Amino acid sequence: MAGLVLLLGALLVAATGTDVVPVVVKARAFHVVGEDGTVLVKLGTTTDGEGGVSTWNDKGQELVTLSVRESGPGAVVTYDPRSIEALGVYTTRP
Repeated sequence: MAGLVLLLGALLVAATGTDVVPVVVKARAFHVVGEDGTVLVKLGTTTDGEGGVSTWNDKGQELVTLSVRESGPGAVVTYDPRSIEALGVYTTRP
């Protein structure tokens, strides 16, 4: 049903030539991709079911991760060109 609503909304925008800006957009994840389809930004949930944002370069290497947990530590992590953690900032309080 949701797919049909999105399709109808896209058709409406195409037919009228006007932008429709929804108040809320819901999804399990969003990916921003480059011209070649390479994922550059991921916004979604972690394997633990918590929220997270990650950025990637055009070679598919992770650059930055931002994650947060309601029940535990959050983190900001940066990676070097070899995808090895360069800097990690973690909370120590739940």
